[in-house]
Amino acid sequence: MAKKRKSTRARKTSAPRTQGADHKSFLLVVGGGFLVIVMSLYYMGAFHSTKSTMVDTQASQMDSETTDDSVMVTIQNYSYMPETITVKKGTTITWTNTDTVEHSATADDGSFDTGLIATGETGTHTFDKVGTFSYHCTPHPSMKAKIVVTE
Repeated sequence: MAKKRKSTRARKTSAPRTQGADHKSFLLVVGGGFLVIVMSLYYMGAFHSTKSTMVDTQASQMDSETTDDSVMVTIQNYSYMPETITVKKGTTITWTNTDTVEHSATADDGSFDTGLIATGETGTHTFDKVGTFSYHCTPHPSMKAKIVVTE
């Protein structure tokens, strides 16, 4: 009787390759995750228009001093304009939101809070104490400004 020899050659399998499908699924998951991160950053205010007129830029950078009983602050392009205001005690500040998302003017020390201000709406606060009041936007903490109240 003759013995059968075992073949040493590798056998080919007919199983389908799934590498292409796995690769596409991986790219879909990674792309979806990237989209979620970008949308989250957008909502938090990480991206905003840097286009502004020279007047807007100058207004946001300079200290403004007023003797009026009422002062307007514009919220535009994820910033307060002007960023720093000097007012007399008893002055009412009105924040007007011209941005496309809600913003607030919230004191860092908790002494005032306009609550969320919708597009086209306003929030106010009257300053009855002398001091420097730094504030920010609750949904967008990178937005910062200050009000200096004098006698």
